[in-house]
This record gives sequence, structure tokens and C-alpha cells, in this order.
Amino acid sequence: MVLAVAISRYIQNSWIGRGLQALRDDELAAECTGVPTLRLKLLACAISGALMCAAGAPPRCTCNTLTLPSAFNLNYSVSALAMSLIGGTAHWAGPIIGAILLSTTQQLLTVTISSEVNVLVLGVMLVLFVVAAPEGIIGLIRRVRRNRKEGEAMMPPENPSAPAADHRRSPSVSAASRRSTMSASRSAPRERFGLIGPNGSGKTTLINCISGAFRTEPGTVMFRDEDITRLQPHMRTRRGIARSFQIPRPFKSMTVAENLMVALDFAVATDEPVSAAQRRDTMMSILTQMGLASKADVSVTKLSQVELRKMELARAMATHPKLLISDEAMAGLSSSEVDEVLDLLMSLADHDITIIMIEHIMQAVMRFSDRVMCLDAGRIIAIGTPSEVMANQRVQEAYSWHLALPSMALMRVTAL
Repeated sequence: MVLAVAISRYIQNSWIGRGLQALRDDELAAECTGVPTLRLKLLACAISGALMCAAGAPPRCTCNTLTLPSAFNLNYSVSALAMSLIGGTAHWAGPIIGAILLSTTQQLLTVTISSEVNVLVLGVMLVLFVVAAPEGIIGLIRRVRRNRKEGEAMMPPENPSAPAADHRRSPSVSAASRRSTMSASRSAPRERFGLIGPNGSGKTTLINCISGAFRTEPGTVMFRDEDITRLQPHMRTRRGIARSFQIPRPFKSMTVAENLMVALDFAVATDEPVSAAQRRDTMMSILTQMGLASKADVSVTKLSQVELRKMELARAMATHPKLLISDEAMAGLSSSEVDEVLDLLMSLADHDITIIMIEHIMQAVMRFSDRVMCLDAGRIIAIGTPSEVMANQRVQEAYSWHLALPSMALMRVTAL
């Protein structure tokens, strides 16, 4: 048990633990941040199997016979799972707390009432914790402590005159029974490239092909004169392709700093070893550039919408990309927040990075882009300077047709 606790604690505090935590929160986002999810899954299975073998070997050596139905019945499996769920899987101490609580409860019930009620009590405890505390006892304690700190921070100081304390610290893709045919153009280094098109035109499908979320069948994806068609998303990230998501996909169980540390741990390859202090300095410099330095140790669940957008861009920048794809990073923001994110993207383009910006806010696209490409039904209908594309007759027809569809549907409903 001591060995298992020591190994679990070491893994949780290491880059492996951060990768497994990111994998648990969002597998696609983890892959696009450079985490080799398949390898980590196999590693977790191997370590778990080794610990189980070590735990099962001593009892086997002390008995002459082994009856499988009685030694490995369903109750043992359910109890082992319940210990982790009740204690909490987000911390190495969670299963230990769950094991102590569950074992003590079952022993007391066996002595005072009967062992037959153990299964009933186990089921009741599982239901209660899944409903009231899905993160387990450890998660419940963390939540109470976090709420208490936030409550103390909101209380006014006893001395009104005293200053308040600072608490900041051409491919063809098959997906979901849809088939889009597109051919993408070549972008120059440090180019600001706008990608527009009506809803359903294939913009997100295209960047999913580039980032590796979708496979291209047939066709090829070339990046810096290298064929990356068969590379997994985490390998493409290490080649220099980073992206944000249309709907923010942070690692919700982590802080802002930990989200960036995942990228620095897995996506950045260096010839010389980098210390933890150097990684921390790199992470803080990126957050400072994004205006999130004061949010480094804040849980991402506490961020506003614009802060989530900035955090995703910061996590993408932590991979040291050559190509950054921003997928509607301004969606749902106010006009002032749109200007803020737009200025941020334009400043990032000065770091020898090509940026592809997908956006429906035309003023932002026109202001940002050196070139613009317009898609409709999975095909390129125009490419050129912003003024040339906006003056293109096919672009105007594509947008006017899609804008006319809701009004046509409303007219039909009214007529009915």
C-alpha cells in the first residue's frame, strides 16, 4: 500500500499526471495540446495492472487453493470502484479515504446488523455521492475551502480606510455522415489569413483536417513541405500546428497555469533539459502577454468568456506554434472584448507565426486579414485580398442565400 501511494503521488505531481488529468477532462483538446493520449492510456493500464498484481500476489502465496467465484465476485469489483468514487479520483489520497470509510462502515454493519446489508448500504452511498458530491470527498473538501476563500474575499475589510488585500495571485473528409470536398491554399510565414463562409460551409471541417481531428480520405495535408496526412493530432502539434476551439475546451479540473503546463510538458521539444522554474517563467510570460498573469492560479471554471478565449490562445501559444488556427475566438463577446481579442491576435502575428482566423464578424476579418478565403458547401469560391473577396459576386450570393433561408422558413410557417 505504501508503494502504491508513493507511486500515485509521484505520478500525480509529474508531467504524466498532468497529461492523464488533461486526457480525462477532454481527450481531443489534450491531443491538440500535444498529449499522446493512446500512450498515456497504455501506460496507465500497465501501472494499474502492476499494482494489482503486487497486491494480489501475497494472498495467493499464503493459500493452497483458490476458488475464483468466491475470491473475485462482483462485490469486490464494485467495492474497489466505490472506494475511488467516494474518496475522489482527482487526488491520490481520495481512494485511501474512500477505502477507510467504506471498509469501516461495512465492518460495523457486519458486527452490529448483518453482512447482507453491505450491498444495500454500498448502493445508497454510491447514489448519494454521485448526486451530491460527484468529485468525491476530496472534491467536496476542495469546493468548501474554495467557497470559503471566495466568501472571505468578498467581505469588506474591517477598517474601511485600510487598503484591501490583493487576492490575485484538395482533401476529402468523411465525418458524421457528411462529405466535404476542399482544397486549401498555401500561406506565407507571418501571414494573417482569414477564413470565412456561411454556416455549414466546411470551415471547421477544414481545420479539423489540418489539426488531425479528422482523417483525410483521400488527399494529403502538407505543412512546411512535409506530408503530415497520417500523423496523429499530438504529432502535428509538435510539428508546429496549434488551434483554439469554437466552443472553449479547457481542462476544467486544472488552473490556468496547469492548462499551459500541459502544453509545455508535451508539445515543446528541446535539445537540453528544461527545469520546472524555466517552464514556470515561460508560462508566466505567455500569461502576461495575454493579460492573464493575475489568473494563473485560478481554476478555469471561474473565468469569464473572454478570459476563456484568451486562455485557449495562451495554451496554443505555449506549444510554440508556427501555425495558429483561431476558430471563432470572438464568438459571444461584446464589441470592446472583440477589439481586445483582435488586437491580441494581431500582436501574435508579429512573432513569426502564421494565423488562420475563422470568424463571422466581418469587420474583424477585414481589419485582421492580409488575405481572405471564402468557402461554401465545402468548396473555395473566392480567395484574395479582403476587398476583392467582399466584392466577389459568388460570395455575396452565398451569404444572401443563407441569410434568406430563415426568412423563407418563417414565411412558410406564417402561411401555414
